Amino acid sequence: MRLRAIENLFIVLTILTLNSCITLSFADEHIGHCLANEEIYFSCLMKNGKTLSLCGSANELSYRYGKPGQLELVFPSNTEHSMDHFSYNNFSRYGVDYFRVSFTNEPYQYTIYRDIDNELNPKSQAGIIIENKSPTDEKEYKLSCSFNASDNLNKLPPLLKCDKENALGCAN
Repeated sequence: MRLRAIENLFIVLTILTLNSCITLSFADEHIGHCLANEEIYFSCLMKNGKTLSLCGSANELSYRYGKPGQLELVFPSNTEHSMDHFSYNNFSRYGVDYFRVSFTNEPYQYTIYRDIDNELNPKSQAGIIIENKSPTDEKEYKLSCSFNASDNLNKLPPLLKCDKENALGCAN
């Protein structure tokens, strides 16, 4: 009887261990499109099943969007002076932190956002806002993350220029 209980305990522990390994492996697949030698500034799995990543190394920054192995957009296409294509905004106070990273790929303006507000529910929201700036077809699309895989946006202010026209400002 005692041997049977030990065998059952061993089986349960083995199943739990395998389950956690599978879960970690699945989560690792969704870290994003960044390469091993790149910093992951932001990456999340979108509600539409695609991944949004903001990756960088040295003086380079790159936005990548799509499914693994099927990128739909990489910006900029040339990483030389790529930091010049991006700007940021950040508003922060006790319990609140709004962060934006923006770039323009004509005729669209892309704004990656991450909002933490302890007074709202949900307390954290992230995703991308895509605005068509064409005068004949002005539209705005908001795509939300299902969860944040990685958020290191706070490392970007020393590297990017502040968008001084944005009301959020550029708190560091």
